Amino acid sequence: MADSVVTPNVFLDTEVFDAHHLDFDSPNIERLARFAANGTVCLLLTTVTKREVLDHLEKQAAETFRTLKDFRKHSRVMRKVLPGETMDALDAAKREAMAETLVARFEEFLSITSATVLPVDGVPAEAVLTKYFEKQPPFGEGKKKCEFPDAFAFCALQAWSEQNGDKEVYVVSNDGDWKKACAGHPRLIHVERLDELLQLYADSVLVTALLEALEANSEEVSNEIKVQVGEVGVYPGSNLIDGEVDDPNGKHVDIENTRIVEAKDGTASASVRCTLTIEAYVQADDPNSAVYDSDVKGYVHVGRIGGWIEREFERDVEVTLNYDPKHPEKASIVAARFYDQEFDLDVEEEELSRDDTDHDGGTEDELD
Repeated sequence: MADSVVTPNVFLDTEVFDAHHLDFDSPNIERLARFAANGTVCLLLTTVTKREVLDHLEKQAAETFRTLKDFRKHSRVMRKVLPGETMDALDAAKREAMAETLVARFEEFLSITSATVLPVDGVPAEAVLTKYFEKQPPFGEGKKKCEFPDAFAFCALQAWSEQNGDKEVYVVSNDGDWKKACAGHPRLIHVERLDELLQLYADSVLVTALLEALEANSEEVSNEIKVQVGEVGVYPGSNLIDGEVDDPNGKHVDIENTRIVEAKDGTASASVRCTLTIEAYVQADDPNSAVYDSDVKGYVHVGRIGGWIEREFERDVEVTLNYDPKHPEKASIVAARFYDQEFDLDVEEEELSRDDTDHDGGTEDELD
């Protein structure tokens, strides 16, 4: 283990999986899986955690299926532009099959990592009720009955530590209640984010040098992040009629923290948390311009609204570096990539004004 690692034992809260969009192929989840597969990490979950993840996967499948059903309602045009096999696959999609695929991927993750799932049925109800009535974490003011599952999970984890010679465990969760619960138990070491944990497993001297290189090249990192805005999906949201986004660009980047999550053989990966301001021109049909069209036997919109929109997002970016093992402080930036490839501007029609100008130049009349 790296010199900064206290224990190989790692517990993941449900929040960690949610933060990675339940994507078991996301870079940092895959890195953790590799550590677990080679024995560097001993991964712990509880039956509560597992059931919560399964429940969230079922909900994700249901939400995706609802979106697909909405798409099918308006698929006449798409059938003309998408390959037939693509539309056939969309038509054949079933909610149950979606859920089964997502669950199978989770089960594969548990198998690859040889995760230990701690049962909670042995947790004394009295211990949990004591925490509840005495307002101990994860409960607090207001007692928050919704925290009962976390309370059982915490007690199961605490019991496992005690039964195994007071072994220390990294508890990874961005949930403040878990942080408070761990504060009174020195063997349960709270870590806020997965990338923070992964940095612990990297060589500390190398990490320091690479962080210095990133700090020295922070402007280049920011510029690369801005460039990547043009490579991802930027959407107007669902509040507009036939909304479109033109010319999305990264206007400002504020880097909050940087962690080296992997470094090997001259290539390193950093997880960069940043606040990003995106600017884009948004157009949509003017809801007040509807007229009846006898040809289509329905109302059509003859006017457009538009305007420049700014939105601020907090996002994680993976930055790839190349370095000379003898001089890692001189590492160079190779690429940047958003973990989440979609940005929803969530634009309201009130933010836009009448605009009959084609954004590429000229008015509608001139284009005719």
